[in-house]
Amino acid sequence: GAHDGGAAGAAAEFVDPVSSSQADKSTFGVDADGNGVRDELDDYLKSLFQDPSEHALLTSLAREETRLLLLREDPQSSPSQVREQALRSIAVHHCVVDGLGAERARIALTELQSALVNSQLRFGAWLAAERKLNGSILPSMACDSGLVQP
Repeated sequence: GAHDGGAAGAAAEFVDPVSSSQADKSTFGVDADGNGVRDELDDYLKSLFQDPSEHALLTSLAREETRLLLLREDPQSSPSQVREQALRSIAVHHCVVDGLGAERARIALTELQSALVNSQLRFGAWLAAERKLNGSILPSMACDSGLVQP
């Protein structure tokens, strides 16, 4: 079952959907088309969602989450900057749920998170933002469709 192996079992079961970026030593990675999402993650999202509007939803969320990762990594970023970017990510997250429906969104968001923080460096950046957001109370939000772009 899901709890049989504990944390060690969960780690052993993880399969990185974009393992090609494991050798990349940067948080951001390569983004040849300049859309704000590293290329192998972008390709992975295209393989999951061929519908252009669905792909735009996931690409937009990946872009906002990538910006959040980069702020997390930047020691000069303030908790308020991280908070504002987190709010943008949450707004797009709601667009994903609205656009895909709750169950498909849950699966898509799980896939995206696994691919987004697929290296020790990226996971460390994610944890750093959690520390910067620690104690923040974030408001309820709705989809901000102005943030959804291909």
